Amino acid sequence: MAITVTCKKITDVQVIGVTLNELSLTLEIDDTATLIATVFPENATNQSVVFTSSNPLVASITSNGLVTALSKGVTSIEVTTVDGNFSVKCTIHVDECFVIEAIDILDSSNDIYTAYAIVFGKDDEKILASTKYQNNSFKLQLPSIIDDKYLWLLFDYPLFSDIFGDLDESWISDRNANITFVWPDAWDEDKNDIGFFIYMYHSYYLENSYAQGFFLYADRDFTVKGEKIDEDGVPYECDCSFSKGWNFLCLYRDINYHTPHTVNYYLLTTKKPSEGIGIWNWEYRKWPEWKKSSNKTKARNLFVMTWK
Repeated sequence: MAITVTCKKITDVQVIGVTLNELSLTLEIDDTATLIATVFPENATNQSVVFTSSNPLVASITSNGLVTALSKGVTSIEVTTVDGNFSVKCTIHVDECFVIEAIDILDSSNDIYTAYAIVFGKDDEKILASTKYQNNSFKLQLPSIIDDKYLWLLFDYPLFSDIFGDLDESWISDRNANITFVWPDAWDEDKNDIGFFIYMYHSYYLENSYAQGFFLYADRDFTVKGEKIDEDGVPYECDCSFSKGWNFLCLYRDINYHTPHTVNYYLLTTKKPSEGIGIWNWEYRKWPEWKKSSNKTKARNLFVMTWK
């Protein structure tokens, strides 16, 4: 009896291309992300790919597509198919975190367990970073980009509107600029909000002159420069040059020695004074009962307007 056997030749399915789930990523140092390569066609015989980084000092990549941001800069992650050498790239931008570091904090408290940084939108708030409070010190690493919902038009923000709300438009290079401030706060062990930290400057020579430092985020480069005298005869001056991202801002006040809480002069500037004529110190402030409020933005700005 004759048996007939038919043999069918199996042909490999060749690769015709590859894609990535991301073509551009912005990360901060120590961030990770996963790149997923998809080989076409889906039934290609050899699905193997190789990942490489054009600058592994900026961002590394594993064989499984795990990206780790290592230092500030730009690099390209390329994936290449083993079959056919098809490739595609993802551009990786690595930004530095903005660091707020405080040491030897004055008027500290044993109740402080955690320091954290918070931003306030009109309807929401967000904790940007937190760290254990140790030895009257903390170090907070803030993200380099802030979500739009936590940004305010420049003079909608209470600190600006309360002090400089009637500025002439000619002072401002871009009235569409959006900003927000970050506030370092304090939690106790049960995460109760018990106080906050302020950065204060005291002059060696002018006993009644003070400055308070703020950390401001801007969504663009812009300037605010000008002078005015208010209805009480108090001079106000703005000399601010903001860059996109985080900025340091100083509010100077010359307090009237004879009339407490009366100001002789205001200056809002992005220029930080020299340590040679004064000293900056971090100080802790416990929330007084009368300033506790569900509207923390209002409560904080009330403090800003009344500190001496």
